Amino acid sequence: MSAFISSIRSSSSAQLVGCNDFITPVYYDTKHHLLSTQLSAMKITPSSPALVSSTASTLTPSQLISSSSTIIITALLLRILGLNDQSSKIINAAGRMSLQLTIMGVFLLTPLFAFASTSPLKISIWISIVAAIASKEAISRSKYTYKGQMKDCFIAILSGVGITLIHLMACIKAKINAQTIIPMSGMLFGNSLSAMTLGMSSLLNSYLEDRQMIELRLARGANVREAALPPIRKAVETSLMPTINAMASTGLIFMPGKSAFVLFCRVL
Repeated sequence: MSAFISSIRSSSSAQLVGCNDFITPVYYDTKHHLLSTQLSAMKITPSSPALVSSTASTLTPSQLISSSSTIIITALLLRILGLNDQSSKIINAAGRMSLQLTIMGVFLLTPLFAFASTSPLKISIWISIVAAIASKEAISRSKYTYKGQMKDCFIAILSGVGITLIHLMACIKAKINAQTIIPMSGMLFGNSLSAMTLGMSSLLNSYLEDRQMIELRLARGANVREAALPPIRKAVETSLMPTINAMASTGLIFMPGKSAFVLFCRVL
């Protein structure tokens, strides 16, 4: 029998036949009749259970609770250092994050994608709502406030995220789709919120706490732009520092998230 199989394979020409996303060798005899194939006895598709990784695991409630102990330990260390305010803020932030993620994942995400779908107007409404919430968060973290700050923050973060989002969508030639635009805008809003908070705090602190330096520049003949430019430059540098550090260390020090890794692999 083995000699018969060897004679068949020696007289056949092996070709590669694609089955969906998989390539399997198929042997033909000299008359090009199909003799054998690895997938003849079973139908395998990319979504078949046989191709799903069996190593995937689900976190249990006890594992989630034990993982949250890192936040509790950090809060305790802050209290030991006398930073009670920061300790309370990190606990509150962790609680809000958990609650918001639960609400989005369980109740809002699927209906939101179905509601917005491919409608530019509905997607724009959602992005505007998120911009308003992000502006309010940025103001709440600022040490100083002024009249009209909410409007300035809203225009700044909405225009920045909007222009960047339109540019990215044009570069990748993506279709208008809620499942693509909403997650991308969420990542942009997250980075913009941190940058706005740092930049706005630095700018207002410089204007109010270093007022004598600004008045000195004006007294020595500087115009308004020249007197205000150093605090503006400092604020821009401060706001860009976390993003630049993350970009410079991504790959070796800072590993990108699952979504970024998947996108990177698909590009390759």
